[in-house]
Amino acid sequence: MPITQEQLSAKIRQAMDIMSDNPEIDIEEARQHLADEIAAGVAEFTIGRTTTGTASNGAAVTTTIQGT
Repeated sequence: MPITQEQLSAKIRQAMDIMSDNPEIDIEEARQHLADEIAAGVAEFTIGRTTTGTASNGAAVTTTIQGT
């Protein structure tokens, strides 16, 4: 089940806090860690979510977002 927007925000904040609380962290390592954590959070937020749209012929289309 996908996470909520509030949970996604908390995950991003946690990733930022972990990196910013370490004065000896390598900047490139911190950037990569933050990017990885945000990507994982976005995946949790979107994968498994059901979305509905309209096809070009006007028909309703419902699908569940799948992971790779």
